[in-house]
Amino acid sequence: MTDHSQILLQHGWGFDKNIWDTWVEFYPEYDFIIPDRGYYGKPVQVEYSGITRAVTHSFGLHLLPAKLFNQLDVLVIIAGFQEFHPIDKIQRKLSQRIIRQMLNKLKDDPVSVLDQFIQNTYKPETVEFKSPEFIDAQLLHDDLQILNTHKLNLKPLDRISKVIILHGDDDKVVPLSNAIGLHKKLSLSSIFIKKNSGHMLQISDTSWCLVHIKEVFYQRSF
Repeated sequence: MTDHSQILLQHGWGFDKNIWDTWVEFYPEYDFIIPDRGYYGKPVQVEYSGITRAVTHSFGLHLLPAKLFNQLDVLVIIAGFQEFHPIDKIQRKLSQRIIRQMLNKLKDDPVSVLDQFIQNTYKPETVEFKSPEFIDAQLLHDDLQILNTHKLNLKPLDRISKVIILHGDDDKVVPLSNAIGLHKKLSLSSIFIKKNSGHMLQISDTSWCLVHIKEVFYQRSF
């Protein structure tokens, strides 16, 4: 039986389940299903059966199992993309070079790689990076390699009855053009763009996000 109080929250590359803490505080009555990839500790695996609503951040869209898309009624994509690198040839080469540099440096100096990445994700805001006690550099490397090359099959997503795309127009990690391109390819999608905001909308602009996806939380059946 489907439990409409359940909402899956999936983090992306370089983060853990704690990026959703504010959302859990906003809606304590909901049963949030929050997997953790295990970059900074023990992984948290979840049961996907019965879940009809999901919210993803960035690469988190690519971490969901393909079969889940077939059972979703609502999908919220924050700072997401079909493929990470921009379409523009010059920007694409620059982006690919940056990822190669990160891959080459990750195993030897993961802290500096993560520090720079975190700073970029929070821009135009600033944040102090606190190095985790444990870092699974190999997993970060392997997932970054997937991010570097993976192009998401959009056919299962295009069958979802409601897709909501949220993106900051000053995202330093995933360009706004990626979100607009994704929106154009998903016939049932809506897109909302936050001015002067970056990659971490679910933290920097929590209230704005929740206003635009309120039906995800208040609608109990479909």
